[in-house]
Amino acid sequence: MPAARIADPEAPPQGSSVDGALLERFVAAFANQDLDDLVALMTDDIWLRMPPLPFEYRGTAAVRSFLTATAVNRAGIARLVPVRANRQPAWGEYRRDPVTGNLHIVAVLVIALANDQISGMIRFDTPTAPHLGLPRTPALSAPAHQTTKTQRRRVIHRSHPALMTAKDQ
Repeated sequence: MPAARIADPEAPPQGSSVDGALLERFVAAFANQDLDDLVALMTDDIWLRMPPLPFEYRGTAAVRSFLTATAVNRAGIARLVPVRANRQPAWGEYRRDPVTGNLHIVAVLVIALANDQISGMIRFDTPTAPHLGLPRTPALSAPAHQTTKTQRRRVIHRSHPALMTAKDQ
């Protein structure tokens, strides 16, 4: 297990060109399930967590193995809605109900940034969503990032100021 960092490197300033470019690349790689691109964005000591579950993965090899094993679960994500959580980039993950066709939230994904890389990924279950302003089922006309199997390459990141807290802005 890698040694713990004493202090995290600085995250790029919110809204900086580094921040925006990195987040665009992350969302595109995540939505396209491009593990090579996704892992290339990570620090060597990335830490993936899923509280309250006791599962944690450290380092790119462990995270790659986990993401490979869970790829089928991510394939069903139909929409990513960007927010900020504790001043970090985050997305509500929405899946389409196969019976009704309606979208419903399945998780919140938060990433931690270090310099121009991703140093952490934290996946929260749905009870976290309302605290970030994410609805259980988004309105059909709400702006969001829709991803389909044929359009995954078109996903980009944009801030959602209406969903940010005053501290995050």
